[in-house]
Amino acid sequence: MQMYKEWTIKGKNPWSYKGEVNVMHQEEQNELFASIRAGNPINDGEWMANSTMLGILGRMVAYSGKEITWEEAMNSDVNIGPRYNQYNWNLKWAASEVPIPGVTKVL
Repeated sequence: MQMYKEWTIKGKNPWSYKGEVNVMHQEEQNELFASIRAGNPINDGEWMANSTMLGILGRMVAYSGKEITWEEAMNSDVNIGPRYNQYNWNLKWAASEVPIPGVTKVL
């Protein structure tokens, strides 16, 4: 496990963390298990779904070169994978063309 021992900002307004050393990924696990033991489990499902959708929206904007609203992205019927009945171990899926901003359609 990597230990982070120093957090420092250099420059005009230098700053350095002087508190207890904490590995954020371990702390996340500690908080999750403590919440389960307390009978009030942390549920980040909605936050994770929205975060994933934001990444998809960002890809759509980058590929199209256009402004896209959250609603437009959520209502899009674009599917960039093989059709649902084509997923299998023998799938021969051709690579897609390189997206060109302003040309590639995402909606």
